[in-house]
Amino acid sequence: MPKILGVNIDSGSLNASLIDSTFRSVRHIKTERTVLPESREERNSA
Repeated sequence: MPKILGVNIDSGSLNASLIDSTFRSVRHIKTERTVLPESREERNSA
């Protein structure tokens, strides 16, 4: 089952990485970047 490796939130975007880990190996699955809305009201409603 994929696990979230890390999440990074900066001023304009959200980055998240997924990994598949077994006993002795880690395999990168996906990194996703989402641009956040500019205004604070739009961010709070999302």
